[in-house]
Amino acid sequence: MALVSIIVPVFNAEKYLERCIKSIIKQTYKQIEIILVNDGSTDRSKEICKYYEEALDSISFFTQKNSGPSVARNLGLEKAKGEFVSFIDADDYIEENMIEEMVKSILENKCDLVLCDHNIIKDNFIIKKSSLFSEQGKKDVIELRKRLLTTDELNSPCDKLYKMSIINENSIRFPVDIKYGEDTIFNLMYVDMAMKAYYINKQYYNYVSHQSSSSRKISHDHLDMYFKQYNIKQLYLEKWNMVNPLLLKGIILLMLSNISAFIFLSVKSKRILENKEFFKAIYTNTQWYDAVQNVRFYDLKLIPRSYRIIAFFVIKKNLLGAIISAKLLFYLTVLIRSK
Repeated sequence: MALVSIIVPVFNAEKYLERCIKSIIKQTYKQIEIILVNDGSTDRSKEICKYYEEALDSISFFTQKNSGPSVARNLGLEKAKGEFVSFIDADDYIEENMIEEMVKSILENKCDLVLCDHNIIKDNFIIKKSSLFSEQGKKDVIELRKRLLTTDELNSPCDKLYKMSIINENSIRFPVDIKYGEDTIFNLMYVDMAMKAYYINKQYYNYVSHQSSSSRKISHDHLDMYFKQYNIKQLYLEKWNMVNPLLLKGIILLMLSNISAFIFLSVKSKRILENKEFFKAIYTNTQWYDAVQNVRFYDLKLIPRSYRIIAFFVIKKNLLGAIISAKLLFYLTVLIRSK
């Protein structure tokens, strides 16, 4: 049986970490090594990791100063001994047959990448089920590339199984100079080298949504990172001979959607003044003007409905209108939930 390395970056996850580890231990596929990487946690996460490392030979534990999930995952990749590798976030958990079904799929179909669907969990309830494709089966790598360039749907490394040979032979690692969207860049590097993929239309991975995830601090660094992603994606478009106006516009609309979402989150978390540098950067960056000049109102139907009005005002360089729209959206959301 092929060995599978499962890498878990850990940062202040004491409330959820044991559930995560137990879901891996309970896998029906037994040829697994679990690599726990403590990223400078200040709670009991380190002690929990040590306990399980001492209890099971299949668990390895490493610790580092707080450097972020990219550095933690890269350390895990350096330590991994498996033929295949998967990533799990410390506050999430997986269904007991996830690894078995993924290994079966990657071997039987002789492919380089396996993807599955996921649940989004909040307060122990499933609030959303993903369905990445209409049918299970082999997927064209070109389609995966397009989706990675123009959507957020395939960004996460956590609902996938990768070949370590492709990762090591091509020195694929998570970029440490990009704080937001590093998962996307990792997956772009991987599908650049992958030839075949397989999709399983079952929700084997469980993403746990927390209140804290929607109230994170927003800064002008986010915009800088989006432009870095934009430039990297343009390079891949050229490398893959996929340059066309439709894909370019798709990349721009994704960036616009994310910026609109951050404006909404800034309003929701009452951090408008705190994040004023982010707002300022939207309108002082000339690259932004070049990127959105070809976006028309009817193009906004391609971004989430909730953010379309915010995005409209962003395009019109009307920050006040964008903030007011975000406030109205927030009050409407609160009103609906209170009924």
